[in-house]
Amino acid sequence: MRTHRYSTLLVCLVAAFTVTGELCAQDTQIYIANCMRQKKFAFQAQLARPADGSNRVLSTEYRMDVSPDSISVVLPYFGQSYKPSTGLTDGSIRFVSRKFDYTAEQGKRGKWVISIKPKDATDVQQMVLTLFDDGTGLLQVTSTTRQPISYAGRLTD
Repeated sequence: MRTHRYSTLLVCLVAAFTVTGELCAQDTQIYIANCMRQKKFAFQAQLARPADGSNRVLSTEYRMDVSPDSISVVLPYFGQSYKPSTGLTDGSIRFVSRKFDYTAEQGKRGKWVISIKPKDATDVQQMVLTLFDDGTGLLQVTSTTRQPISYAGRLTD
C-alpha cells in the first residue's frame, strides 16, 4: 500500500513538472514575441566567436539594448581590423544609433530572425540576431572595416 502511494505521488510530481515546463516555455515564447513586436529588448553576450579564432567566454557584461527609438551596443571585438579604429582604445564595438532599419520575422519552432541596419554607425553594416524559443540567441555583426564576429548569449531584461 505504501509503495502504491509513493508511486502515485511520483507520477503526480512528474506530471506537474511537465506541465510547468510547458507553461514556462510557452510564457518564454510569448515574452519573446512581445519583445520583438515592441522593439524593446536586450541581448547579453556570453560567448564571442571571432571569424578566425577560438571561442571566448565573456566574463564582463556586454550587451545590445534595443528600444523603438535607439540601439545601444557595447561588445568586445576579437579579430582582424582593416582600418585602425579612431577614438576607441580597446577596439570594441560601441555605438548608439537613433537611425536604423529593423525587421523581425518569426520562423519555424518559435525562432525569430531580427535584422538591424544602423544608418548612423559608420563601422557596422548589419547585425542579425537569431533568437530561439528558449531565449538563447546568436548575434552576427558585419562591419565595414573588420572581420565579421558572432556572439552567443541570451535575451535579458
